[in-house]
Amino acid sequence: TDPTDAVVLDTTINTSTLVGESDTLNFGQVDFMDGYDYDLMVATLLSGDENPSNDTITQITSCTSSGILVWWLDVEAIIGNNRILGCELIGDHYLVLSYSNATSYDSFAVIDLNDSTIAGLFQQNTTDVWGYRDLCKDAGDTIYGSYDANIDGWVLDTVNWTMTQVNSYVGSDNPNRALAFIPGVDVFYTGNFNNNISWFDKWGNTYYGPEGNSIYGAAYDPYDNKIWYHAQVTNPFGWDCMFYEYDPVTYSFTGNELFCAPPPGYTGTAGGAFYIGEFMEPYYLCLIGVAQGTPSDFVYAILLRALEVEEQPEEIPENFSMRMLTPNIFNNTTVIQFSVPTEGTNCNLVVYDISGRSVYSQILSNVSAGIHTVTWNRIDISGQKVSSGVYFFRLEVGENSARGKLIVTE
Repeated sequence: TDPTDAVVLDTTINTSTLVGESDTLNFGQVDFMDGYDYDLMVATLLSGDENPSNDTITQITSCTSSGILVWWLDVEAIIGNNRILGCELIGDHYLVLSYSNATSYDSFAVIDLNDSTIAGLFQQNTTDVWGYRDLCKDAGDTIYGSYDANIDGWVLDTVNWTMTQVNSYVGSDNPNRALAFIPGVDVFYTGNFNNNISWFDKWGNTYYGPEGNSIYGAAYDPYDNKIWYHAQVTNPFGWDCMFYEYDPVTYSFTGNELFCAPPPGYTGTAGGAFYIGEFMEPYYLCLIGVAQGTPSDFVYAILLRALEVEEQPEEIPENFSMRMLTPNIFNNTTVIQFSVPTEGTNCNLVVYDISGRSVYSQILSNVSAGIHTVTWNRIDISGQKVSSGVYFFRLEVGENSARGKLIVTE
């Protein structure tokens, strides 16, 4: 099925493969659409099958000649505001957004990505139409917002849940719109639509580079020492979000660009941006962008690269634990990570709908001690994609168990 759940291939093949033997089957050819994920489900239909629950496999296939949309979140649906501009991550799961209230003080919203709920709302010291345009973070946890001629620094206290302004610097543009920070040299990079790309430091030094192209957000990639600018330029998929790579050593654009298809049913215009390493999996490096979207504002993650990670001897966990590797609001796939302290443990994941009816189960037998993941692709026990709505899961690992809520969106 394609992202709209339309069936693009439905084929049945009769085969007489014997037990213990393998065979290669050709189900036909599909012309994939660039930039989208497709759901594949293969099932065996055996006469007299004693255990039909283990006869179905599912897989998501990404087709792209550009960037891959690996995750997205409708943030307007969570905070109820459609003037979202900047975004940044604090810790490993607190998404900080800046947004305008238009007629009152502008605000920060902090979303807990573990359950996609509002963890805190804080007032900015800005009163113009938009407030902070873009956000970035220094080597610590100070968040900086670009506001007219100034860059203001804020500290979020996730223990006492306060957010306090701690400093302010004069930027190199007015307004300073896109904002990224290079630690070590303590330099900010900014850009304002078609004005010149520029950098400035905390001591008033500035440098002006080439002209930008509808620049709104910026993100620093520490692995390649590059700045990625988020621009309001129409990409080949027809929506106004493009990333352009900039080299802070040569003060020039490299010619590399990155874009992806929008989430199904959405479109948008580029806002702020930030970079994140180890997103969703330990080897995903992504750019996160705000899209001032239709039908609502959202943030999206586009794959920058997947790092090769050298295998290390796995530490055996002492206790059972469970956490979501992806937000619990999702439209295709959610991943749950759990620890197994005892060798040879049997594990079981069961997903229930809101009426308490079991819609999916997955049994993992004789699991080794260590860290593991289990994935649900919103496919039920009959091989069909479940409808959007609220679901609950129970993960049993030996004598331990954990529960959680899942929200499936279209």
